[in-house]
Amino acid sequence: MSTAPTIRPLQWLAPRLLARVPGGPPNIPGMCPLDPVLRGLLSLEDRTPLGFDTSRGPAHARRNMRAFSTFLGPSTPRTLTIRDDHMDLGDRRLFFRHYSDPTRVQPRPTLVYFHGGGFVIGDIPSYDGACRVLAASSGMDVVSVDYRLAPEHRFPAAHDDAAAAFEWVTTRIDEFGVDDTKVAVGGDSAGGNLAVFVSRARADRGLPLPAAQLLIYPSLDLTRSCPSHETLGHGYLLDQEMLDFFVNHYLASQEEAGDPRVSPLLHPIAPQPPSLLILAGYDPLVDEGRRYSELMAEKGTLVEAVEHSGLIHGFVNLGGICHAAYDALVDAGERLAALLARDSAVVQG
Repeated sequence: MSTAPTIRPLQWLAPRLLARVPGGPPNIPGMCPLDPVLRGLLSLEDRTPLGFDTSRGPAHARRNMRAFSTFLGPSTPRTLTIRDDHMDLGDRRLFFRHYSDPTRVQPRPTLVYFHGGGFVIGDIPSYDGACRVLAASSGMDVVSVDYRLAPEHRFPAAHDDAAAAFEWVTTRIDEFGVDDTKVAVGGDSAGGNLAVFVSRARADRGLPLPAAQLLIYPSLDLTRSCPSHETLGHGYLLDQEMLDFFVNHYLASQEEAGDPRVSPLLHPIAPQPPSLLILAGYDPLVDEGRRYSELMAEKGTLVEAVEHSGLIHGFVNLGGICHAAYDALVDAGERLAALLARDSAVVQG
């Protein structure tokens, strides 16, 4: 199936205009240049905030993110079958969206996906384009989960939802047409944190690990101890003010920032499935991903780490205006499919 994007008229024009916008944050010595389209976007963001005014609270930030992602995010041919439903977890119900390609035979490999947004913002509509691209490029079903957000639901609500949602999907393999040997977990930013927790929680309970793990610029240390928080903490969309906003709304105290569930980088690495880490060079979280990749490899986990040097945090929702961001998302889907196929071949061999 083709994964070529459907181009909206303004998205066709926007990259050409953005690449000509003067200003923007500086390149970092020794690093590849920032993508010119993203530089222009960040220049505009610096002059007139296009994204999130944290002073106006979570509800305003959520509306802004949905609008931001709808306009700037990737759009793909609507050849997938999309189903919206709820999963009943006893004391709560979570909304989910299931993406599948009806032309592919069952059972199919499946990715249970958790969106980003610092545990405070983000939802299924905001990540619809990204999930469509992942489903189309990987050939996998994607189940996008709408977990509870803070401050209405503080830590560990999102983590509890993630573990329960993954278990819920794996117990309904016939309903979903799922290959029960190929159920992967993944997410971006805070969603990557939740994906890591799902694997840790299942290891702690003696349950089978996910077949693979897709971690897109994951948040792995809420204490923010890595150097990239200092060098890239201002001017690259995700900044320290926004990170403060997320942490302060999700956690009840700073002491919770060291909890292994939210900061797995600070604790011994639990057993992990074969993992694909997708990182952005101009991202304050990039050092967390690099270090976590190294630690997993030292423990013998099969790890593939891909760093897109000229991209920024949040690029999965910028594929409608930035070709490099779109290509990186397609590449992530293709690599995840290859990782699952390679791991399956090793097991069968």
